[in-house]
Amino acid sequence: MSEDGGRWPDFFIVGAPKCGTTSLYAVLKSHPAVFFPENKEPMFFNTDLSHPHAVRSENIYNELFSRARPDQVCGDASTLYLSSLVAPGAIRQRLPDAKIIILIRDPVEQMYSWYRHLKYWGYENAPSFSDAISLQRERREGHKLPIGNICHDWLQYEEMASFSRQIDRYRGTFPESQLGVWLLEDLKEVPNETLVDIASFLGLDSILVSEHCVPEKNTNKALRFPVLKRSLQVMRAYPGIRAFLKATMPVSVRKKLLLGINKIGTRKEKAPPISPELRLALRHRMMSEVRRLSEIVGQDLPVRWGWEGDTNR
Repeated sequence: MSEDGGRWPDFFIVGAPKCGTTSLYAVLKSHPAVFFPENKEPMFFNTDLSHPHAVRSENIYNELFSRARPDQVCGDASTLYLSSLVAPGAIRQRLPDAKIIILIRDPVEQMYSWYRHLKYWGYENAPSFSDAISLQRERREGHKLPIGNICHDWLQYEEMASFSRQIDRYRGTFPESQLGVWLLEDLKEVPNETLVDIASFLGLDSILVSEHCVPEKNTNKALRFPVLKRSLQVMRAYPGIRAFLKATMPVSVRKKLLLGINKIGTRKEKAPPISPELRLALRHRMMSEVRRLSEIVGQDLPVRWGWEGDTNR
């Protein structure tokens, strides 16, 4: 709690996106000693990354945590904080004692999952993952960007998956005792052990957390009506239309309408595998990144992720 009485988070799940943050959020949110707002990702501290739903008002941000009991710790699970250049310093300046949780995974798998996520939400129009990877340089220069994309940095897949540099920003800002890094693979394969470790890091009763299995969140989805989703994204791209909708439709109604459209227009679909050629090319490009990550987490990640033979191919 700040001097003016506003409630602030005690810890952050800063990312990375598509690395199990929603599952961890759901498990921790069920713990009686933890409070999360319904808005999982307020995005208050990543002021360098635009998003129409980002909370920029301090009063509104504090209000998100106003229902927390005095004996609860509060969390913010905004996954753009990891890739943000300014979020580590902004969090540290405001909340020097905050604890930082980072989840990572095989970066090639993260890139592919992130591509499918953006594709589903209408922020990516590249017809294939291979095309999206090939477009990174042109898009960095402002070309061939999708209409309605709200953050062009999201389309830099290799940058988004360069976790070591992102983690190093936090390591250079926070004491090691306030920073924890875990693997999505551990959350899936040994959930109880991983959750006990995270609970201990946060000073929580680990038994209460470890009794919960990790739920499946953000499973593979595809659009039943892609044209409808793209139409919504095109409408969002124009300030006049956004202003009209805000003026004529309450936020609660807009959210219910969007959720309804998403529910009707969504079907479950198993993600097709990445082509062996593209997977191998990306592993070669990301190998130095994975070796650096190995040093950070103290594991042989090329072996853990099945990359060990790729350097010789």
